[in-house]
Amino acid sequence: MTKAVFVDTNILIFWLFELDNISYKQVNNLIECVNKKGEKPKILEKTVTELNMIISDAFLMTSKILINNLRVDWDSLTISERKKLLDEIERDYDKKYDDAYNKLNVELKNFIPRGGVRVLVSKKLFKAIYKEIINKTYKEIQEYLNPKELNNLLTAIQVFRIRPFFEIIELSKTFLSNISVDEITIIYEGIFKAMRNVKKNS
Repeated sequence: MTKAVFVDTNILIFWLFELDNISYKQVNNLIECVNKKGEKPKILEKTVTELNMIISDAFLMTSKILINNLRVDWDSLTISERKKLLDEIERDYDKKYDDAYNKLNVELKNFIPRGGVRVLVSKKLFKAIYKEIINKTYKEIQEYLNPKELNNLLTAIQVFRIRPFFEIIELSKTFLSNISVDEITIIYEGIFKAMRNVKKNS
């Protein structure tokens, strides 16, 4: 039987966006341990789909927060004034997020959970976008916050951040015939346990 190490959506998100330093280091150690065996930790296609949904939701909320809070006279502001405005948004981000969520239509509210990891990812996206928009005009910012930019982000994450470190697989009947379900290690909060198992079998 083959033993496989799987990483679930929550752990992948925390590692990808470095939402927690301890978890980030633990996953890096896990990747290193599995690599020593000439393998990669595995993630399911379903996990990638869930990851893309979370990032898409967070990107939408980040976009709405920016559009809701940027001043109409943005183009006439100095760089210092723009920075001050963006810093104010960041300091009060949880409230800004909640305000933006309350303005969503019912259909989107049914689709996007109110809080949780999406808020954390949205904060990370805001910090990244902050650097990109500080020198842009208001119109350029609106054009920047579009589905094309989101697709570019999702593609970049998969090409540069996921595929080099993880093997993406479809949990098919063929796969299950070669791997015992009892021997599949799924990484949850107890990531240390999974790491010990990998080291023991390396």
